[in-house]
Amino acid sequence: MTWTMVGLWFAAYFLGSIPIGFLAGLAKGIDLRKQGSGNIGATNAGRVLGWKIGLSVFALDFLKGAIPTALALKGFPVWVAILAGMASFFGHLFPVWLRFQGGKGVATAGGITAVILPGPFLASLAIWILFLLAWRMVSLASLAAAGTLIATVLVEKDPFGEVRLGQTLLGLVSGLGVLLTHTSNIRRILAGTENQIKPSGALSAMVRILHIGSMGAWVGIGWFFTLVIGLGIFATFSDLTSLPDNQRPWWLPVPVIFDQAPPSSQFPDPLRKEQGSLLAGQAVSAVFPTYYEVQVWLALASLLTAVVWQKQGRMHRIRVQIIGVGLLLVICGWAFQKQLTQMRLAKTDSLHKALLSKETHPIQEAGLQRAKFNHLHGFSILLNLVTLIVATAGLGFAGFLPVVSSLEKDPKEN
Repeated sequence: MTWTMVGLWFAAYFLGSIPIGFLAGLAKGIDLRKQGSGNIGATNAGRVLGWKIGLSVFALDFLKGAIPTALALKGFPVWVAILAGMASFFGHLFPVWLRFQGGKGVATAGGITAVILPGPFLASLAIWILFLLAWRMVSLASLAAAGTLIATVLVEKDPFGEVRLGQTLLGLVSGLGVLLTHTSNIRRILAGTENQIKPSGALSAMVRILHIGSMGAWVGIGWFFTLVIGLGIFATFSDLTSLPDNQRPWWLPVPVIFDQAPPSSQFPDPLRKEQGSLLAGQAVSAVFPTYYEVQVWLALASLLTAVVWQKQGRMHRIRVQIIGVGLLLVICGWAFQKQLTQMRLAKTDSLHKALLSKETHPIQEAGLQRAKFNHLHGFSILLNLVTLIVATAGLGFAGFLPVVSSLEKDPKEN
């Protein structure tokens, strides 16, 4: 530790402690501590001073966290940058200028995590937007984003290992800090008295566009991957590996181990076709993590935007139920696919041992592993097809969205 680092951390604290919202209010002759929720953050600034000023306060609070973190990252180790960001975060929460009574830290924490944890930040931002559109409560959206930040840093590989310990602690402190500063909001949410953004035509249009876009992408990507990419990859590799030696591409030679008779009737004849199956399986399985992650996000976006309309009639409640089932099926498919990948590796390993030894037991074991994999693979395909059929049914409901005028009416007025 050097004096330069200490000076950097103090500078970050004082930068974070600049009460942007409070100063914006003073410029208008208003003390935000005595108006609205009494908070000096961007949400109350937007509520009292107008949405343009609120967005400006949010952006500047975001930069209070991002700037010192990014500058520290340029010339110091990651842990120094993390501490600089945390100094700014605590400066926002406990500003020396206002007797250590500051904002709730959502924007500032976002700026820090955007620099150090870009992946979890984007996930949290997406959840924040979805919850804001669904329930029109900034506080609830912030709580959901904080929970997402905590969850995403914990699911990383070896989160408390030497490599990621600093990033994990940053995510936990930032997320928990936001949760703790929103305790009063939690009480109001549970009591049903929390402030909401007023319904508007623009907000309604955003919800409709996001819902239709996410539903369409979910269904389109799913069917395209299943019927075009998946089947196309298997067909292409099967055709290539079935070609005679003199017609094969030079870059796809036949391994000697496949240029022999099949060890049993459970294996393809000629055995070289197995090479195509292995290549196709490897190619498709490499895409599965991204495929299911995209499916989960699109299904979640579809569900949260559909929640907006569920009180407006039976059809809209059915829409939510169908999409909810689709989301659960996607999650189940994702978990099942991870097990199937392990089974595929076990099947390949047993085949390799059988072809090398040619003894009875390894061949029987390879046949058993192959049969188990084929059954599980068939179930995986069926689960994916059922998921896409359910998602397609949910997309069909997109033709029956509520009219915009009904969305502009505040449910509290009903």
